Amino acid sequence: MEQPATVAWQYVVRLIFPEDLPMAAADLLAAGHDSPSLGDLAGRSRREDTSEIDQLFLNAMDDLGVPVPDEETAERCLLRHLATQLSATMPYRRGRPRLGSRRGSPR
Repeated sequence: MEQPATVAWQYVVRLIFPEDLPMAAADLLAAGHDSPSLGDLAGRSRREDTSEIDQLFLNAMDDLGVPVPDEETAERCLLRHLATQLSATMPYRRGRPRLGSRRGSPR
């Protein structure tokens, strides 16, 4: 389940479109995050005016205390988040060089 900040980053870099925000808001509510704007957004249709949905999303993030960064910052945050998730899923094997180690790498 995504956290509000991750959803904000994905929205800024256009991985989540305005019409997808009501479902993202519903997912955040289900995960225990709550605010009046988030509840309002979760109840909206994906066919509603995107400018209104955008504003509700920004209000919800503000209610939750989540800053909505500029695009460059969102890209960096999302990249760091994804790298952390990836590294958490990679098993460490004893006796084999870790990713990025110099041992065993071509010179």
